Amino acid sequence: MKAHTILIGILTLASSPSAALADDFNLPAPATGSMGPSEKLWSTHYYVSTADTVPNGVEMRARDGSKLGYRVSAERFCFGALQGTVRVRTGANSVVFNANGLTTDSGAKCNYKSLSPRVNARLSRQAFIAVPTGAPHGLGMGGYRLVPYRTIAVDKAHVGRAYFIPALRGLTIDSGVETTPDGMSFVHDGYVFGADVGGAIQYPHIDFFTGFSHLPPPPFVKSSPKSTFTAYRVTDPAIIAKLKKMHAIK
Repeated sequence: MKAHTILIGILTLASSPSAALADDFNLPAPATGSMGPSEKLWSTHYYVSTADTVPNGVEMRARDGSKLGYRVSAERFCFGALQGTVRVRTGANSVVFNANGLTTDSGAKCNYKSLSPRVNARLSRQAFIAVPTGAPHGLGMGGYRLVPYRTIAVDKAHVGRAYFIPALRGLTIDSGVETTPDGMSFVHDGYVFGADVGGAIQYPHIDFFTGFSHLPPPPFVKSSPKSTFTAYRVTDPAIIAKLKKMHAIK
């Protein structure tokens, strides 16, 4: 079967996939008997929001209410709270923040029509914390870091679970010219790892992480519970150990 091709965005210029993503995407195909029964999942996707600082924007705060020293627009504040991770840029410099509990005061007035007033109120009070340098795309759950095109968000009971998705194996992913003019590409091996959670994520729904890319996700990600795909739970301890190592904070 001919592989599909999609475009992605990478954090930094690099000459190889491993340099940009800390992952060669070359794990071997599952061995006979190394997977559990097939499961039908459906997927949305998420990514790191980017916000530029503005002089009269919403003040970003820590959980204790202290100022973090960055102001962003109300729209980017709310979207960063919704995504759970936001990259704040000041000129050529940037800092990545994770959502981290709530502050006492509303920083913005988030008003997503698809969300309840309670959820919007919580987004408006979002607190943030700077992520460690060893987790450039943000932190997930259980001490794991997020890895583009490898991490999935799952319900809390499934954190640490690995899946093999046949529709993902053999998919050619090209970076295009958004951040890598040399057109770096790699072929996905089909494995994903549950290193994050989301308030609306409940099995069989997963959320596929694409790093800083706002571009279309893999074709099997259709954001509809009616559009399921086949996945297999990985039981091979060697594969699981490698996926856990990829998600460890460096």
